[in-house]
Amino acid sequence: MKEIFRSWNQAEIAIVTSLLSGADIPFFVFDENTSRNMGLTFGFAPCRFMVLEDNAEEAYRLLKEAGLGEASDP
Repeated sequence: MKEIFRSWNQAEIAIVTSLLSGADIPFFVFDENTSRNMGLTFGFAPCRFMVLEDNAEEAYRLLKEAGLGEASDP
């Protein structure tokens, strides 16, 4: 698996989820609720989106087209 995006911003997280789901790209999210579960108001660990290596390039392209400059290189 390859990390393609990370963020604390809930709006960005929702957008990335929607983009990947809409493109039928399987993904897994790490640390989505870590800060909330620890009772922190500021992010302890950013939410990280992971995709299979074979899907990384397409996922990265989608995020770049959506203006999400925080996307990791594939």
